[in-house]
Amino acid sequence: MSDPLREQVRARYAQAARELAEGEGCCGSQAFGGALYAELGADAGGAALAASLGCGVPTAVADLRDGEVVLDLGSGAGADALISARRVAPSGRAIGLDMTEEMLELARANARSAGVANVEFIKGSIEEIPLAEGTVDVVISNCVINLAADKAAVLREVARVLRPGGRLAVSDVIADPDMDGRTRADMVQWTGCIAGALTRAQYEHALAGAGLHEVQIADTHRVHEHAAAATVRARKPAGLTLRPAAGADLARIAEIYNEGIADRCATFETRPRSPQELAGWLTGERPFIVAASPGEGVLGWARAGAYSDRCAYDGVGEHAVYVARAARGRGAGRLLLAELAALAERGGLYKLTSRVFADNLASRAAHRAAGFEEVGIQRRHGRVDGEWKDCVLVERLLGEAALDRCCTAAAAAACCPPDEKAGCCGADGGCGGAARD
Repeated sequence: MSDPLREQVRARYAQAARELAEGEGCCGSQAFGGALYAELGADAGGAALAASLGCGVPTAVADLRDGEVVLDLGSGAGADALISARRVAPSGRAIGLDMTEEMLELARANARSAGVANVEFIKGSIEEIPLAEGTVDVVISNCVINLAADKAAVLREVARVLRPGGRLAVSDVIADPDMDGRTRADMVQWTGCIAGALTRAQYEHALAGAGLHEVQIADTHRVHEHAAAATVRARKPAGLTLRPAAGADLARIAEIYNEGIADRCATFETRPRSPQELAGWLTGERPFIVAASPGEGVLGWARAGAYSDRCAYDGVGEHAVYVARAARGRGAGRLLLAELAALAERGGLYKLTSRVFADNLASRAAHRAAGFEEVGIQRRHGRVDGEWKDCVLVERLLGEAALDRCCTAAAAAACCPPDEKAGCCGADGGCGGAARD
């Protein structure tokens, strides 16, 4: 956070701490503050809840469990940290991080009053979290990330301190795409949680850029004519290793493929395949990779094959990605797709493309997170068990082909992330299948 902005925010919340936040919240609206906790029966001390300046209740979606370490960014008077500490007790603990000494004093007093011992409050910036890498299971925050000048830095720090498989669960303000410049430039609106808010697309881009996946953003209520409060959830990928597929993997690859066939979520195929039938996939020149985890073995795979044998399509690959049922929701699909794209580019391909069942929302999300675009839909493209299926066409341009898209200002506006002023966005789940077979 730039020093002038940080000081403005610090002064605003130091004053709020001194006044004990008289129930109006950070923006002087009932859309903020302790009243939001009432219907959830939140288990924090009354004084901490009364002093809340948040726009939601992040602990309601954090799925906290005994033994976990929880970090609360911008912990304020301590309400969410105290709730977290109680929910991860007796063997877990909560850490509240705040840059305002007045808020830290208030939070510590509230912890003593509530009799909560497994919580500590430390001073620091959310853009430079004073904790070691991989030491936190869950990061929460309540209407704070929008206050940071460098939100990408905040999310990178979140990814750094999370353990593999760790979770982000925050309440924050999401700006409407049409938020006007006057609102954006108003410092009162910034320190009031509105002007600095990201749009949904910008938030998703920043989370993906930090290496966080399985992103879910859900609006909860309006807080301004140009903004809404929302819950934002994401996860750091588990400790997965990506490597070329080998003959010893074929049995597991077939098992994962057959799960996708049985679930009817990823392919028009309905007949299970044997490892011997898939052995030919190992002989091609195109990349074929697996994601493996220590103690669990292969959890997913992805491969690229020829799109067509016609020379006009040289350089175009058709891909598939599948994730084991037990591993869905851990980010393996996105990691496989991103690595497959990188390998395909190095192997001379300029495009990867496939079809995804329109109702396979998890695979579509994994593709988007890995830089693929949805470029069309094929209605009633085929039948599975007599049911018509629509397919979404997904593709990712690679290397110079990706750069060529931005040869005009209009194309640049379409393909570049909204927070990039120049240059271009070059090449860089659930049932993770793409319906290619």
